Order: sequence, then C-alpha cells, then structure tokens
Amino acid sequence: MSTVLLHCAYVGLGGFLGALARFGLAHFFSIYPHLPWGTLLANLVGSLLLGFLLLGALPHRVLSDSMRFFLAIGFCGSLTTMSTFSYEVIQMALQGQWLKNLAFFGLNIIGSLAMILAGRGLWRLMF
Repeated sequence: MSTVLLHCAYVGLGGFLGALARFGLAHFFSIYPHLPWGTLLANLVGSLLLGFLLLGALPHRVLSDSMRFFLAIGFCGSLTTMSTFSYEVIQMALQGQWLKNLAFFGLNIIGSLAMILAGRGLWRLMF
C-alpha cells in the first residue's frame, strides 16, 4: 500500500472515531437544552488534545506521521466542529437569544484558543 493511501486510512479511522465521540457528546449532553454543551465540550477537548499533540509532541518528534494523521488530522479534526458551532450560533441569533449566543460564541472561540495553549502547557508539565 502506498504511503498516501496509508495516511488516508489513518485519517479516515481517526475521523470515524472522532465523529463517534462528537456524536456521543452531543447525545449525552442533549439532556441540557439551554446551551449546546456537547459542541462546546467537543471543541474544547479537541483543542486541548490538538495543542498537546501539535505544540507539544510534534516539535519533539515523538509522534510518527501515522499517529499525527490519525490523532491530529483525523480524530481532532472530526471531533471539533466548526460547522455545527456556526449553525448553533445562527440558530440562537435567529431566536433572539443574544446573551446565550454571545456566551456560547465566546466560550467556543476564546475557550478553544485557551485550550490549545493549555495543551501545550500540559505537555511541558508532563515532559
């Protein structure tokens, strides 16, 4: 099997597992209808893991290309969800839920950026 096909397989498997994790979070947290907690948690956890992997492990060359494709591109790329986040922001805006919308927007954007840095910090703490 060629390297490109193998990398595609790693991305696909990681993406499949990330999508299942995101679906599970959305389903589990759907019992709390006041805010899309599943989307928020998926974005925050995915950003933490991505920061840990790309700003921590990758520069130290402890991740193989296969693991980078599987975890960073596949799993984290599929777990985090810009399209669902965008849809939920628009839905809240259309419903006139401005305060909730602002909180959700801020928690996702600022929270995800903070979690990328936290992932990097976690790497430095651990190693």
